[in-house]
Amino acid sequence: MEGKTCKSWLILAVLSLLLSHFSPALACSRVFWNDNPVANITGRTMDLQVNDEPGWWVFPRGMQRNGLAGPNSLTWTSTYGSVSLVANLFLGMTSDGLNEAGLKVQTLYLGGSKYEKRDQRPGVNQGMVCQFLLDSFKTVQEALNGLGQWQCVPIPLPSGEIFPVHYALEDASGDSAVIEYVKGRMVVYHGRQYRVMTNEPPLKEQLNLLRRYRGFGGPLYLPGNDDSKDRFVRGSYLLKNLPPPSNAQEAVFTMLAVMNNVSAPFSTVWDTWPTWWRSVTDQTNLVYYFQSTIRPNLIWVNLANFNFAPGAPPMHLDPLTPGLTGEVSGAFVPSVPPQ
Repeated sequence: MEGKTCKSWLILAVLSLLLSHFSPALACSRVFWNDNPVANITGRTMDLQVNDEPGWWVFPRGMQRNGLAGPNSLTWTSTYGSVSLVANLFLGMTSDGLNEAGLKVQTLYLGGSKYEKRDQRPGVNQGMVCQFLLDSFKTVQEALNGLGQWQCVPIPLPSGEIFPVHYALEDASGDSAVIEYVKGRMVVYHGRQYRVMTNEPPLKEQLNLLRRYRGFGGPLYLPGNDDSKDRFVRGSYLLKNLPPPSNAQEAVFTMLAVMNNVSAPFSTVWDTWPTWWRSVTDQTNLVYYFQSTIRPNLIWVNLANFNFAPGAPPMHLDPLTPGLTGEVSGAFVPSVPPQ
C-alpha cells in the first residue's frame, strides 16, 4: 500500500504540472435520461490526462467519515449504503456513486472554478463531497436542503494547484441538480431539465451556447469535436431525440451508445484528455454498470446483492481486473477503505 501511495503522489505531481501549464477542454460528460417510460438512467465518462486508477467500493451504513478539509472538518456517520467509484490517483476522491436509496452523484472537472471564502461552517474537501452526499441523503431535494450546513473546501494538489470540480446529482424520482462554484459563489441549478453536464464553461454559459444549434433555436449543425462545449451540444441533441425504450436493459444500452458518442479517443494530440471508462446507472432498479476503454467487457452490479447493514465490512473490486464480465457483485472482497 505504501508503494502504491507513493506512486499516486508521483502521478499527482505530474498532473499538477500539467494543470499549471494547460487549460484542458476535456474531462468527463454526464447525461441523465429521466423522461423515458421505464427507468431513470445516468451515463458518464471519465476523461483524464492519465488513468485515475478507479476502485469500485461498497460502503455500508454506519461508517464514520471525515471531510478532510483541515481545521473544522465535518464528521458524519453514513446513513445510506452506497457503491462508489473511487479514484486511487486522487487518494480517495469519489468520482461517481449510487446509494441504496437511488441517489446518484458525480464529480466532474470544471476549469476556472472559484470556491467560496472559508467561513465557520464545517468543511468537506472537494474530493469527498460526492461521498458525503451519497452517505447522507436519499433525494436531490434533501441534499440541496442541507447545503447551508457544510462548506466545500478546495484542498490543493502537491504543486499548490486546485483540482477544480463541479457536481451532478440525480435520484430515482427523476429529479436533478448541478452544483458549481463560480466567482467565489456556490451556484445551484435544480430541476428535471438539467440533464447534461460536461466541463467548462459553467452550465449557464453552456445552456446559452446550446441555443445556437438546430433543435435548440439556432442555425448551426451538430458539432463533432471533442471540446467540452461540443460534447454538451451532442449529449443534449442525442438525449432530446432518443426513442422510448421498451425495458430498462434497452434503456441502459441506449445510454451506453450516447456515452460512446461523447467519449474522447486516445490521441497523440497533447491537450486531449481521453476517456478511460464509462458508467451507466439505473436509479430505478439500482443497477450499476462499468465499461473500461482498456478492457473488453461490460460489467455490472445489482445493489440488492450487497449487505449495507451497519457493521458489514466495506468491499472492494478493481474493475480493471482482467477477465471480469457480466454481474460481478460476487467478486468484491472485504477491504480497508481509502479514507
